[in-house]
Amino acid sequence: MKKIKAKIMILLVFAIVTCLGIVTLKPFTETHVLPIQMVKNNPNIIGTYEGEKILKSVQGNECYLIVPNSITYVNGKEVKQSVKIKYSEEQTKLFNNLMEGQGYLQYNNSIFNKTNGKLIGIYNHNPIH
Repeated sequence: MKKIKAKIMILLVFAIVTCLGIVTLKPFTETHVLPIQMVKNNPNIIGTYEGEKILKSVQGNECYLIVPNSITYVNGKEVKQSVKIKYSEEQTKLFNNLMEGQGYLQYNNSIFNKTNGKLIGIYNHNPIH
């Protein structure tokens, strides 16, 4: 009986810490949706944003998209800077299913580190509407 109570207490503490972590860290992230022009003829490029190529990059076991001139906000002012967006191998498979043409790239980044982000998805339609 004591072992069961101990396991339940450990699980309860873990659940509370996890919930608190999610609740406290979520307000410190920003979500961005960029309108892109998707390109299928070059395996190293996912598309273009404002005429600049969005490059695929592999560094070790990590996969990234490099988006030049992405819009971020610093002290309430719009700033354009290059953003490195991390994505997974599973998301790589989704790239192949996309149609060429207008699309949307959605990613999150921290308000403390605006030059690194995490890919949510790339869509042929606007994910907000």
